[in-house]
Amino acid sequence: MKFQIFVKPKSKFPEVGGQVNGMLVVKVAESPIEGLANKAIVKLLASTFGVKVRDVTIVSGTSSRIKIIEIDGNHENKLSDLLEIGQGKLEL
Repeated sequence: MKFQIFVKPKSKFPEVGGQVNGMLVVKVAESPIEGLANKAIVKLLASTFGVKVRDVTIVSGTSSRIKIIEIDGNHENKLSDLLEIGQGKLEL
């Protein structure tokens, strides 16, 4: 399953949920320097979707706030639930 995320690095708390322009919002405390935020994103998404870290891949956007993520398996229901968190779209 592939989907887009919008990343908010250096957030106070790690969190997955809500949407910006139809993209799942992922907040991580780590800085984007030296790939620390990307590693945190992969770990957080693996935990959120109940899969192993090796099952989560950043397909594109490693140096961007907008990334395409691939997770092995079908997790459409979980993704839909996460997009609905936060009562609709979040503002940038």
